[in-house]
Amino acid sequence: MKKTAIILALIVLGLAITGCMPEEKTPTAPADESVEDISEEVAEIDSTLDGELAELDQLDQELAELESLDLG
Repeated sequence: MKKTAIILALIVLGLAITGCMPEEKTPTAPADESVEDISEEVAEIDSTLDGELAELDQLDQELAELESLDLG
């Protein structure tokens, strides 16, 4: 009798847990954003990243120059 009650409790618990889990939804773009708007945003992000990468390259070169100096 105890085994049956435990098995039944586990089944009910399993059903409760799976019933409470949210359904996975596929992400969608908001209806008011068009492909062109998204493309413009991506282009802006790319441009910003390119500028930051150029700045990092310049800092890397300056660091290499400083490391090459013999301060001792």
